[in-house]
Amino acid sequence: MTVIMWIFQYGFLGFYAAMVIQAIIAVIPSELILMFGGVTYMFIYWPVNLVKGFDYALLMTALVGGVGELTGAVAGFYIARIVGRPVVAKWEEAARARNGNPNAEKLGRVERAIILTLGDAVTIADNWLERWGAVAVLLMRLAPPIPFDAVSYGAGLTKIKFKPFIAATAVGSFPRALMYAYIGKRTYESFVLIPQALRALFFLTENPLAQIVIYNYLVGNPLMSNPYTIFFVVAAAILASLYFSYEIIRRRHLRGHQKWRQGVHPQR
Repeated sequence: MTVIMWIFQYGFLGFYAAMVIQAIIAVIPSELILMFGGVTYMFIYWPVNLVKGFDYALLMTALVGGVGELTGAVAGFYIARIVGRPVVAKWEEAARARNGNPNAEKLGRVERAIILTLGDAVTIADNWLERWGAVAVLLMRLAPPIPFDAVSYGAGLTKIKFKPFIAATAVGSFPRALMYAYIGKRTYESFVLIPQALRALFFLTENPLAQIVIYNYLVGNPLMSNPYTIFFVVAAAILASLYFSYEIIRRRHLRGHQKWRQGVHPQR
């Protein structure tokens, strides 16, 4: 059963459950669920939109999606805090002592890379959240390239308190849900509804030139021939943005750490 069919069948409760389940499993990005929700409720509540005079479907998607994100964030935070924090504390310690730790050399290449990379990541996150607190969480919630679930699990692995975390998450969840629901709605309108209208026009028109233009437009564009590809393109872009953002922050942190060491232990 697809996400859209699940939401169609179970309504707002199904949408809320999908948001919570994906946050715990963390396989499908929450951004995709919100985009699918925007698509689904566009079909269900379009008569209500006409009667009320505003986009009721979009607002309800943002409201239910925001509550689902908030619940999933609490679950992800405590899963990481209870299960992951004790383990990651060892990786963090290994990362701090990597320059003079003789045991690090005895590890295999893959194990050493995993331990040091995760240790670096948690050390950077600890320092950043200790300095900026809830402001850092809020900025990450509002930054489109950063996955929602990664922030929840990442914060649980650090030393940040629950109250500033959940307060910043509550403030940032609903604007984020509204944004991705709108993106999903507009994406579907542009890459699904318009091609469907063009396909209907292709069979209805008797103008050969118009048929050639429509055919070339639909066949020559891979997004038009398989419009749902755009959702997975968005997911890949989010993951790529997260990776590059992490690399930039990690390298800046390491450069700053090296300068600090040189200042404390000047070279002779």
